[in-house]
Amino acid sequence: MAPRAHVGDLIDTLDALQTPDGHAIEATYGLIVEHDGLRWVCHEAVTAPGALLSPDYEVGPDGTWIARMTDLTLARDGHPLWVSTDLCTWAPIPGFEGRIVADVAFGPDGSVWVATADPTGENAVYHGPDASSLEPVLTVTGSRFLSVAVGASVWATSSEGDTALALWHSPDGASFTSSAIPVDPALLAPVDAFVEVAHPTEDTAWVVLDPIGEDRLLEASGGALTEIWAAPDRITDLERADDGTLYATLGDRHPWRVTGTPTLLAGLADASGLAATDHLVLANRSFVNGLLLTVSTDGETPASTALPADIVGPLACPAGTDQATLCEPLWPQLEVRLRPPVDTGDTGMPADTDVPITEPEPEPRCGCAASSPAVPLLPLMRRR
Repeated sequence: MAPRAHVGDLIDTLDALQTPDGHAIEATYGLIVEHDGLRWVCHEAVTAPGALLSPDYEVGPDGTWIARMTDLTLARDGHPLWVSTDLCTWAPIPGFEGRIVADVAFGPDGSVWVATADPTGENAVYHGPDASSLEPVLTVTGSRFLSVAVGASVWATSSEGDTALALWHSPDGASFTSSAIPVDPALLAPVDAFVEVAHPTEDTAWVVLDPIGEDRLLEASGGALTEIWAAPDRITDLERADDGTLYATLGDRHPWRVTGTPTLLAGLADASGLAATDHLVLANRSFVNGLLLTVSTDGETPASTALPADIVGPLACPAGTDQATLCEPLWPQLEVRLRPPVDTGDTGMPADTDVPITEPEPEPRCGCAASSPAVPLLPLMRRR
C-alpha cells in the first residue's frame, strides 16, 4: 500500500500534551510539536502502512517519547511500543512483541511504567528506569490491566470479566495492595475503570468508572473510593492543573472544570482532549471549528489559538532518520489538506461544501497563516 500523508482521512485532533519544550497536539494526521514553530511528526514511524488507528503518545520529563499502538495488526512490524528521544528516530521497546499494551506512564523521575492487557494468561505492570530495562513488578493471572498512573504513589486498575474491577496501589512502586472497585448493578456492562490522574505529592488519585453511557469520577484517597462527579457524558480526558483544579473533556467534546461545582466552560471551544499545568491547553475540534489548539491562562477564556494552517512543516531531522525518510516526503500531500484553496464566491463559504464553518477569532493567534479547514468525512474519536 502506498504511503499516505496521515493516518485515516480526517483533519481533526485527539489530545493535548504538555512537553518540556511547550505543547504538543495528537492529531489524526500526526503529532504536532512546538519546535521553532509548530512542526509535524508523522504516524508512519510507528504504524503499519495504511493504518487507520492513531497512536497514543506519552512524553517524559526529560523529553523521551513513547508511542503505543493497541492494535498489533496496525503497528509497525507488529511492535506495540516505540521510543524516541528526539522525535527523529523511533526504536521498538523490546519484550512486548505480540503483547497488548493497555497503558504507559512516566514517573516524575522519568522512569517508565507499562501495563499489559492480553485477553488470556498472565498480565503485568512493568517498571524500569528507562524503556530499555522494564521488569514486572505486579503480576495477575486471569485479569487484564486497564491503566497505570504515577505520582506520589503508583496506581493501576485491572478487570476480570465485565464488572469485576480492582484498584491497585503502591506507595513505593514495589509492594502493591488491591481493593475491589464497587460497581452499581444498574450501570450498563461492560464497565471499565481507569486511573486518569495521580496526585504528584499526595497519596491520592482520580479514577474514571466507565460503563456504557455516562461515566462516574471517583477519588481514591486513604484506601477509600468516593464518587465526586456523575458526568453527563463519557469522560474522554481528565487532567489536574498545578493549582489543583481538575479539568475534563466529555464525549460531546465540551470542556469542564470539575473541582468544586462542575462547570461547563462555555467560553472555550469544543475539544477532544486537554493538558493542564499553570495554564490550560485544549486540542480543539479542527473538524468543527477550524482550531488546532487553544491556550487559556485563566481556564475559562482563550488567550491564544492556532490553526492547522499554522503548522510550518515537518520536524527537521538528519538524513536517514525515520522522520526524514518517512515523513518529509509525505509533507506535500498533507500541506495541501491543511491549507486548501478557498473559493469564497458569493457566499463566503469554501468550495465544495454547504456545511457552515465557524471561523475563529483572528487575534490573538500564534503562527502566521490562516485558512478554512478542509471538510473531511466523519469525526474520529479515540476511545480508551
